[in-house]
Amino acid sequence: MLYQHGVFTARDTHAVAWALAGWSIGLVGFAAIKVLSPVFYAMDDTRTPMLVSLFSILINAVGDYFFMKWLMPFGIGHAGLALATSLVAIINFVLLMFFLRRRVGRFGDATC
Repeated sequence: MLYQHGVFTARDTHAVAWALAGWSIGLVGFAAIKVLSPVFYAMDDTRTPMLVSLFSILINAVGDYFFMKWLMPFGIGHAGLALATSLVAIINFVLLMFFLRRRVGRFGDATC
């Protein structure tokens, strides 16, 4: 109902569906980053999330280029951008979790 109105055609709706599918893969990563970054800030560690974010920007740029080129022949190169962004969000989450576990140890241990 929202799409295919006015100059928005069925082809445009199909393109949006591909982009949303690419972004949906990273929803967990996006949400987890929003939770994990403040944990580091609460521990007075602003450096780790910043370095992980800078690394993620580099990976995102490389991933955007390759995923877009890889999917361009199929007419869904824009979905490659969304997919790369989602995968980078997951990588960012995994790195933040790795550094957090290294810093505070295992979670759920009842050793207090």
